[in-house]
Amino acid sequence: MKKVLIGLVALVAVIVVVVLVLPSLVPKDTLRAQIESRIESATGREVTIAGDVGVSIIPSVELTLEQVTIANAPGASATNMIELGALRLKVGLFPLLGGELVVDEFVLDRPIIQLEVDPQGKPNWEFNTTKSANAAQSGDGDADSSGGGAGFLNELRLGDVAIVGGTVVYADKQAGTEQRLDDVNLRLSLPDLDRPFNADGGLTWNGEAITLVLDIARPRALLDNQKTGLKVSVDTKHLALSFDGEATGGTPMRLEGKTDLKTPSVRNLAAWAGSSIDMPGDTLGPFSVAGTVRVAQPVVAFAGAEIAIDAIRATGNIEVNTGGAVPRITGNLDVAALDTNPYLGGGEKSAAADGGGGGGQARGSGDWSDDPIDLSALKSVNADFTLRVESILVQSIRIGQSALRLTVEGGLMTADLTELALYEGRGKAKIVANGSGSVPAVVLDVDLSGMQAEPLLTDAAGLDRISGTARSSMSVRGSGRSQREIVGNLNGNGALAFTDGAIKGINLGAMLRNVGSAFLDASAREQQKTDFTEITGTFTITNGILKNDDLQMLSPLLRVGGAGTVEMPPRTVNYTITPKLVASGEGQGGQSQAAGLTVPVIVSGPWSDLSFKPDLAAALKETLKDPAKAKEAVQETIKSITGGGDGAKRDPVGTVRGLLRGRGN
Repeated sequence: MKKVLIGLVALVAVIVVVVLVLPSLVPKDTLRAQIESRIESATGREVTIAGDVGVSIIPSVELTLEQVTIANAPGASATNMIELGALRLKVGLFPLLGGELVVDEFVLDRPIIQLEVDPQGKPNWEFNTTKSANAAQSGDGDADSSGGGAGFLNELRLGDVAIVGGTVVYADKQAGTEQRLDDVNLRLSLPDLDRPFNADGGLTWNGEAITLVLDIARPRALLDNQKTGLKVSVDTKHLALSFDGEATGGTPMRLEGKTDLKTPSVRNLAAWAGSSIDMPGDTLGPFSVAGTVRVAQPVVAFAGAEIAIDAIRATGNIEVNTGGAVPRITGNLDVAALDTNPYLGGGEKSAAADGGGGGGQARGSGDWSDDPIDLSALKSVNADFTLRVESILVQSIRIGQSALRLTVEGGLMTADLTELALYEGRGKAKIVANGSGSVPAVVLDVDLSGMQAEPLLTDAAGLDRISGTARSSMSVRGSGRSQREIVGNLNGNGALAFTDGAIKGINLGAMLRNVGSAFLDASAREQQKTDFTEITGTFTITNGILKNDDLQMLSPLLRVGGAGTVEMPPRTVNYTITPKLVASGEGQGGQSQAAGLTVPVIVSGPWSDLSFKPDLAAALKETLKDPAKAKEAVQETIKSITGGGDGAKRDPVGTVRGLLRGRGN
């Protein structure tokens, strides 16, 4: 028994000595040549191991290669496709003897990987494997091409697998682009294919560090085109992205789960990605989106999305399809408040706000903007969106709760406001913005009723001279590279009606009773107004000039007609109001042709400082046409005036003297 034990010990000793000593007996140059030959046969590329080669067997199979290079494809920019400072491989000996590959350590130290697509679209990672195929057919080599690879992969286990200090360069010669990843440090862990796989590390791209984490619950499921849990996180200075859900294997892979994306600045993120946003203002700052995402390329869909960009907040559903020539976005959103001014290229500086406060004199004293309007971005996406918005701000115009269908197709954007709340009124509107051509064009169709005229006109045009309840229909179109050009090219038509309001800045009744005091006292004019029960009229717009010739105003003791123009490009008015003081207390619905004294009033000047002057020459000319009728009108008018609708007697002589004193004004 003793001799047997001694013999066994001796045998073990011999085996240990052989295992430990044998690798040192194999010449390194021979081993290097064998490894280079095998890799060259597998890749069809020249392989060089310029550094040391180390191998050992106990307690595990270890291989170390230093200064390894694999040549690039013919015609590629770089000489080598792969350069390694060192490669260290350690696999379990006894699992390997049992047919299982257990990688205890696999480290690529300081790798430089050059990936390139040539001008013909061929990638350099497509290897010429003719040599290895021929070797397999001739029986040279022990590779099993009948599916042994799959069986081998199914038994794969990874311990310490790492890339340390790596560099990856991707050059696309067809597209003329190049991307570079530096400081690539990545560690992988895979106990086996039925237990979680983990990868974490980081890299540097465009000068910024990126941290990556990837967890796969059951890798074998992905290999079998089944579903498994997946977690991903990407964290940079400009972007934080997380995903927690499930992945289904296949080509392409499908994803579904909760996602959260945030960036402190869309502008900075785009600049970092190499696509700077050339847009005036300080918009496109913080952006975030969270919800349930579903990815089945080329479609990415968000359900229950919560979106925030700048001060805008929205919830809803979004789907992005990148399968066409440009991305297509569809969905529905509920938006809390939408302020469009920051995105209109200087739109915050509205016509009404330009002159500051201070009533009719200060408001509207600004001018149209010459800032360029660029709608070409509309060609970069197609969209079909339904929006419900609590409020919208466009320049100074404030719109209440509204429903909007927004479509973008080939650079043509259509905003169909099926529900529109505007200054206590309601209506519908359609806005079309065309960015498909070289010159932006807009179309506006509006049908509104019940609006409060004074705040609307103040906010829209800086004109606070009219109050009352308004209804309006309008169809206009224009084109131009700036706000000024568009206004100068406006064409269209419409109709307006105001009820139960006042014209501020003039009292037509007082003017007819005392022309002198009505027009000489400029400060008093600011306190004066002409009440009315109804104003109606239609208009046309030709190259920015609004023309009206059928104005009618009904008011107690007054009937007013009007005709003239509003020149929008220079923001001026040239209009004649023809008031008629009548002997009737009827207002709305009264006889517009009732007899009375007529003294035309010329309204002219800039919107910010309108002037009102009586046209006595026209009044006298009209009187001389029919003296008898004029006499009757004067008698009726004097009777009405001296009767004192308010119970007070008036002086007809003073009235005439006032008219004479006002002749030169």
